[in-house]
Amino acid sequence: ALVQATNKLYMYSGTGWYLIATIQNNAPSAITGVSGTYELAIDGTSTVITAVSTDPEGFPLTWSSSTSGLGSIATVGQGTGEGYAIASAAILSGTHTVNANVGALTFKPDGTEMYYVGTNTDRVSRHTLSTAWDVSTASFVGSSPNTLSQVSNLTDVKFNNDGTKMYMADRAGTTDNTIYQYSLSTAWDPDTATYDNKSYDFTAVLTGDELNCFVFNADGSAVYLAEYSSSRKIYQFTLSTAFDISTATYSNKSLDFASEQNSRPYFQFTNDGTKLFMINTFHTSGFVGKIYEYSLTTAYDISTASYTNVNYAPSGITTGRSALAFKPDGSKMFIMGTDNHTTISQFNLPIYADNQFVITPSTTEADAGTFSLTINATDGVNGAVSTSTNLSLNFIVTVTNSRYTTLLATATGTSDNNNITDASTNNHSITVNGDAYAGTFSPYRSGGYATSFDGTNDYLQTASSDFYLSTSQFSVEVWIKPSSLTGNKVILQADQGSAYQLYTFSTQVKWYTNTAHVGNAGSDILSVGKWTHLLVTRDSNNTLRIFADGILLHVTTNHTYDYGTNNTIFELGYNGSNVFGGEMRDARVISGSIPSDYQTSSTTTTNPSAVITVPTEPLTAVSGTKFLGGHLPYLGYTTASTTGYFNTIGGNPSTKPFSPYNYLEYSATDHGGSVYFDGTGDYLTLGSGAVTIPSGDFTVEAWAYPTGASSGANGGCVLCFGANNGVGLRIFWDVNGNHFRFLITGGSSTGAYIYDTNIETATPFAWYHVAAVRTNGVFKFFVNGVLQGTGSNSVTFDQSAFNLARIGYTTQNTYAWNGYISDVRYNNSTALYTSNDETANVPTAPLSSSGAELHIKGTDASIIDKSQNSNLLLHGNTTGSTTQAKFSNTKSIYFGSPGVGLSTSAPVLDGEFTIEAWVYFNSFSGGTFQTLFSAGMPLGGPAEISTRNNNNTIQVLFGAGGSANKVTATWNSSINTWYHLAIVRDSNSTVAIYVDGTALSNVIYPTQTDTLFGDWNDSRTGLPADLYIGQYDIYNSYPFDGYIQDVRITKGLARYTANFTPPTTPLEG
Repeated sequence: ALVQATNKLYMYSGTGWYLIATIQNNAPSAITGVSGTYELAIDGTSTVITAVSTDPEGFPLTWSSSTSGLGSIATVGQGTGEGYAIASAAILSGTHTVNANVGALTFKPDGTEMYYVGTNTDRVSRHTLSTAWDVSTASFVGSSPNTLSQVSNLTDVKFNNDGTKMYMADRAGTTDNTIYQYSLSTAWDPDTATYDNKSYDFTAVLTGDELNCFVFNADGSAVYLAEYSSSRKIYQFTLSTAFDISTATYSNKSLDFASEQNSRPYFQFTNDGTKLFMINTFHTSGFVGKIYEYSLTTAYDISTASYTNVNYAPSGITTGRSALAFKPDGSKMFIMGTDNHTTISQFNLPIYADNQFVITPSTTEADAGTFSLTINATDGVNGAVSTSTNLSLNFIVTVTNSRYTTLLATATGTSDNNNITDASTNNHSITVNGDAYAGTFSPYRSGGYATSFDGTNDYLQTASSDFYLSTSQFSVEVWIKPSSLTGNKVILQADQGSAYQLYTFSTQVKWYTNTAHVGNAGSDILSVGKWTHLLVTRDSNNTLRIFADGILLHVTTNHTYDYGTNNTIFELGYNGSNVFGGEMRDARVISGSIPSDYQTSSTTTTNPSAVITVPTEPLTAVSGTKFLGGHLPYLGYTTASTTGYFNTIGGNPSTKPFSPYNYLEYSATDHGGSVYFDGTGDYLTLGSGAVTIPSGDFTVEAWAYPTGASSGANGGCVLCFGANNGVGLRIFWDVNGNHFRFLITGGSSTGAYIYDTNIETATPFAWYHVAAVRTNGVFKFFVNGVLQGTGSNSVTFDQSAFNLARIGYTTQNTYAWNGYISDVRYNNSTALYTSNDETANVPTAPLSSSGAELHIKGTDASIIDKSQNSNLLLHGNTTGSTTQAKFSNTKSIYFGSPGVGLSTSAPVLDGEFTIEAWVYFNSFSGGTFQTLFSAGMPLGGPAEISTRNNNNTIQVLFGAGGSANKVTATWNSSINTWYHLAIVRDSNSTVAIYVDGTALSNVIYPTQTDTLFGDWNDSRTGLPADLYIGQYDIYNSYPFDGYIQDVRITKGLARYTANFTPPTTPLEG
């Protein structure tokens, strides 16, 4: 006997009790495998936590969990050793091809045979599978005899448990919804079927609509029917004799699924009847239908079913006429009718053990939040352990069509853009000399960057043997926005095209190996100035496919070409004379696999619809990634494990604030800012003695974006610490050598030490992260994370002379910086970068001010561009204002006197565009113009949008001169009133003018094909013409008197093509 209070074990001898042992039970080991915080995916993808613990005595552990604050954030499921985890489904490569007139899907219990119905032949097809549960090994062996005349519109087929009975569903309109029963003389062989003269017509219970599919419970005592109709219900019937359909009676039980499905359902139970899964049975071409999960509190009692909020939209396929089936253990799922009705696809479903917890997040933004999960393990005696973790779901929503926005000017403060501050705790006083000004242009831009090639001799090249494709699966993809489509334009290539090459020829997309052009896909998808996603894949069946925007353009079967394993050169944008011009983004090469969104069995190249999912978010370097480029703010690339730089930069490729993706609303905290210097002597300075350089470790760093050298200079100074004598330091750009230098300036006794960029070429119009450190007496200089040089010396900085710090200019008034500088940070006690690690050394988010002696972020502007395309130059006393504002708790831009306005680089509006703003007139100047927008005078006339004649006329001038290039309309506006003004050119080159969402009806010369604003020189000055807002030009003529809010310019999209409701909240992107 065991006395639990003392854990002592006694044995009775017949005359007395004897202590024979003391039982010592130890608790299970501490739970591991559970980290502190998990970020849940907003797309509903499940997170699986596997907890690990062992019991010292070997007792089996019982696992459980509890939550705090869960609410509707997510559902938490615990593994049971069973499958059916649809939220974690992963498509498998093997498929089975069918014709477009089939439906239903069922398997023999051992997975060696498969059955589906012909909806036009009313026969059941039988296939054998040489490998059980692998539909790609299926072979047709026979079908039900055509002598079975009972069914006229076959929709589903099922069998009893031993395969001796077969049941066929018929939906013959609204008057016959019958299941017919047959005997099979050879089990599981429909060809041996004879009618049992047994059936049941369910029309009396159905709502007069058509029977779509049916399912038996495990013992055949019940049958369940899903109907076609708008009532959206599954009905339960009792069979008084198991599997005898003629004995059916309605059980007065049903499931209403109208909230989840809106069409014909096909459903299946799990083996134990505690769950039900449903899929829509018909979709339009290209549509992917979701699978929904329901839980039954009483097994097989349909009235106890409820939606679990778990669903799965199959990736890698499109669905057409669909049916659903599972392997009995729930480890595989099969969907009939994928890829526009022609395929049966199969999916792996993971089976989770009881120590695995599956967290499936909500996809509803309002459910976002954080909750805690506690996991417990006990050995069932008296030992138990637990651990807890936090899980958070945060929705980050991109702004619709923000990828088309080239300007969104808005006021966030009531000052100007020249008030530059130090964000460190020292709050050093910063003096602005000249016209340096802050703004949103930043290396951390929300929408990211693309790499731009001018179409002459620009290219990027890296020497490496890592870009091979060998004989395995692969995917090669890129976004392009070409500036020209004439002739051959090489996009990317390995070994100068001898390994592989992706290029365009006119509007064709071509793939080339050193043996032949294996792909030659004609398409009108490509066009100048439009983003297009190109993709080349080779799957496990050696089928090569070429896609453009998800549309299958070309297929080559049996493509077994060996791409080699020793490609030594990889290039973007160059092949002698076949030079690509335009922008690239997310050029990615993956070897050994194909991302699930790109997997398809389709071989039809005449389908105008997409058969794969085109990415809507920036790509990442997933496993197998050999190269990912064209996406960084600087000229570099990433792989699955590291970050690289280009060994050779040809011409002057650049990084531009363009992207094919929508992006998040601008946040200064998340997306940073910069200060712009025009190269004429603008600079920032700190007062005498504001900062000192220690004798020990330090770090000084910044991001720099040069736009060219200032007049007469050989480069530009990013930062300069130190006066004219004594020992100081500089980081500057040498335009002659196209590199950055770290220079220790010194007195006569010290000399100068230069740590050169002999590795990283630095051309204009790209971001460069520069960092100079001293660590343990050794100076190191990094550019974009790459160590450029080192030097050991005992130099001591002269603190008495080190009494001046400048940003953008030397203390000798030389090397004026021309461009942007961001995130200048000085730490006077720590060497923050010590190893040659590009991945770790390049910041990907705005730097922290913690521990900084000095930190200039450049986020101080009061009037900003939320698109982060440029910093806005304010003229006169232009400021943000709260005197008038369209929306509560917002600000407008005040234009109230001559010389007041703002300017920025002009977008090229040569196709569709939308220009919009909220405007408020303080006064009208009789008969004269008030300028809203102006981009100089390129040819015979101005390019502008303005009002005239006491503001009763609005005009849009396209710059070529003459009345035919002027769009005018009558607009009887008033002072002291907010108006939403929108000028739109659509795809037909028709210009419409909307006021408060209503198109003006009296537009003259509305058809215009010329460029409105452009990359041109003003004919009067010969200088590049900027875009002016609120004033006509640099001469301050025809100013606007009033307030403007939310100025948005959209390139490539006519946002409004009919009357509309103006925005009711501030614009976000």
